[in-house]
Amino acid sequence: MSTNFEKRKRNLLLGVLGCALFMVGDWLLDMKGAGNVSIGFVESNWVNMSMWRFEVSILLGALGTPLYWCAAREMIAIFAERCGKSKMDSTMQRVFSVGAASAVLSWVFIHIMCCMLPVIFKCTYAVFPDTEAVTGVVNHLATYITVPFFAYFIAADGCLSVAWIYMMWNRKIDCSRWAVLCCPLFTLVLAHIVNYIPVLDQLTGAFESMGHLLMLGTVWLCENKVHRVRQ
Repeated sequence: MSTNFEKRKRNLLLGVLGCALFMVGDWLLDMKGAGNVSIGFVESNWVNMSMWRFEVSILLGALGTPLYWCAAREMIAIFAERCGKSKMDSTMQRVFSVGAASAVLSWVFIHIMCCMLPVIFKCTYAVFPDTEAVTGVVNHLATYITVPFFAYFIAADGCLSVAWIYMMWNRKIDCSRWAVLCCPLFTLVLAHIVNYIPVLDQLTGAFESMGHLLMLGTVWLCENKVHRVRQ
């Protein structure tokens, strides 16, 4: 039992570390500085941002993904153990599993594509320094990935958040019902609100990843609590 707990705790912490790497990668990508204007998928300050930021962000996303998967598997196993045999419980377990798998895929696909758009913009602008023309090209390229982009985004954050809220509200693990707020859906809503605060709006790019971190951290704390009680 102790060995299994230590493995579970380690994997959950690896996921927390992975989400922390995602957050750093998000800030490197999304902290665009003052005066930025969004033009479709293009950000006006990309032209002034250093290329290394996007390169490092891609590497952090690639490194964080397998760490996140280690924790996602543990989360799926935990809910399978704690949920009952009711139809709704079984449905929510499957919904959570779909969300977790989509999240792992989306970290690679969505994040890298978000980084590649400014890379394409900067590489094209270096050869053909016409901001309006390059903006049009990048926005046109982006339209080809919008369907899978938003499909994975909704599947990942939507499925995970819906299943998480159900499981926390019904106390499938031993924690307060306030834990329903520790999910990507809530942090995305929070990001929308914080975006109206000029001093803090540069930080909200990492709030979606923070929602995943809060989920994993909450389960880690609850599993520690259960283990101490059983000893």
